[in-house]
Amino acid sequence: MHLHEWAGKELLRAAGILVPAGRLARTPEEAAAACADLGGTAVLKAQVRRGGRGRAGLIRVVTPADAAPIAAWMLAQRHQDEPVAAVLVEERIEAPAEWYVAAMLDDVSGRPVVLASCAGGVDVEEAPCPPARMAVDPRRGLRRFEALSLWRAAGVQGAALREVAEVTVALYHAFVAADALLLEVNPLFAGADRLPVAGDVKAVIDDNSLFRHPQWQADAMADPQLRPLERRAAALGITYVDLEGEIAVISGGAGATMALLDAISHYGGRPANFLDARGGTGPDTMQRMVDLVLEKAEIDSRVRAILLNVTLSGTSLRNFVEAVWAALAARPSRVAMYGHLTAAGAATAEMSLDEGLAILRSLGITMLPDLRQAVQAAVAAVGGGS
Repeated sequence: MHLHEWAGKELLRAAGILVPAGRLARTPEEAAAACADLGGTAVLKAQVRRGGRGRAGLIRVVTPADAAPIAAWMLAQRHQDEPVAAVLVEERIEAPAEWYVAAMLDDVSGRPVVLASCAGGVDVEEAPCPPARMAVDPRRGLRRFEALSLWRAAGVQGAALREVAEVTVALYHAFVAADALLLEVNPLFAGADRLPVAGDVKAVIDDNSLFRHPQWQADAMADPQLRPLERRAAALGITYVDLEGEIAVISGGAGATMALLDAISHYGGRPANFLDARGGTGPDTMQRMVDLVLEKAEIDSRVRAILLNVTLSGTSLRNFVEAVWAALAARPSRVAMYGHLTAAGAATAEMSLDEGLAILRSLGITMLPDLRQAVQAAVAAVGGGS
């Protein structure tokens, strides 16, 4: 999930990183009062999760005289389909330099990395030189001498070097504590004669960690980018993503589900959703997962087949079959269902694989012995493939 700027700055402040003085305003009158309390000229910043606010006119320098009308205009806007519900009123920072610093999880290596650049601001992507970059050993974390080396590589020298290194170490600690995928400060107001101040922050938190961060859960549910089924799934602790295809899927494990989506595409179909039915899931959650997919097929006219692919080893086969039975009893499928199921070990302690397959077939699901056959059957049912 993407944190609003005000929430990201609370995270930085708690880590000991300086941020501009300011407060959140939800009405034009509150914005004008906050501007006056800051001593006159202030910066008004619409609070939305996605970038591009500056180019959209949603970051403005204001005075107490024009703060209210400009805030009223901002609060009536939408940015990338998200309504502006609040504005952040901050002191205006004058600094000789705008730098860039970030901690993120590298998609390729799976390790955290930190980046630093002396070319921050709105055009950071267009800087002639890429940011200095350093991989971090997650067992040790980012150490001060490493942060110093990073900023030397970025071209910083003199008195500012020590201070910006301290900010970078604190930023990395906040990144880890928040279970973040990205924690980016841009611009970082800096200069030889002042302490660095975080002018703006972008924070992306791992959705799977929200159970550890109750302070952000309500904000996550309010994300306008979430579709209704995605929002309900998130509230249930289920990983579900709406897609645009014709074949809805019920699958177990994120990796297995991604492979299933690839197989559907390979044979000429298009998946209608991503669903992660995690191992060890209880029967109630299993039923809710199946029900989400059945509802997807019910409300989305593009969906013309459901494909089930589950491999069970520790999760009870009996619980899974009963969950499917209960979900179909409450919401019969309007489309054909195809499936492939394997189970072994503790999963078959209460029900054999043959018994489970027989029950699923009695529910109208065409169960096939090979996953390739199941995928091809579902693709053929929606008119895809060769």
